[in-house]
Amino acid sequence: MSNRSAIRPSVVLGLAFTGVLLGHALTYRIVLPDAHDRAAELARSGHSYVGGANVLGLVAAVVALSVLFLGRLVRTSGANPRDTFWRLCGFQLGAFGAMEVLERIGSGSDLHDLVPLVLVGVPAQLLVAAVVTLAVRWVLRAATRVAASVARGALPAPDPRVVVAVPGSVAVLANRVTGVPPGRAPPFVR
Repeated sequence: MSNRSAIRPSVVLGLAFTGVLLGHALTYRIVLPDAHDRAAELARSGHSYVGGANVLGLVAAVVALSVLFLGRLVRTSGANPRDTFWRLCGFQLGAFGAMEVLERIGSGSDLHDLVPLVLVGVPAQLLVAAVVTLAVRWVLRAATRVAASVARGALPAPDPRVVVAVPGSVAVLANRVTGVPPGRAPPFVR
């Protein structure tokens, strides 16, 4: 298997989706450090979907990293971190730019306030892509070591019937990671 196909495109897409959301949150935290001002700007500029998108991003990250790990247990060919980094950068920069423009068009806001966001957002997206690339590298190395241990008989082979458990409140975890509270739900009625 070539280095180019070592990481499935769907895994890179899941990581890049998560990366663009993290870079987006980081940009707004830097540009608007006050939580009240940030919440007001996000509400004004068409970001009502962000809470739900962040939950999806968290799930995408967990699934993508799990697929990466389990894929390495089965196949031991390596991925070139440089290729992974540049693919993530390309996707994240394009998605971040499109996200900001579409949010403002959708909310009827002006595009003139995009300059400071772009000046902070581009480096934020590059930083997040670098961190995600390092996470990919770490996950692949860990999986390679586990696969080698299984091959030597040091560890039992994984049971394919094992089910991955998802935390009870993914929204609470997403709020801790991104600082954006999840949307309000209707009351629970029995």
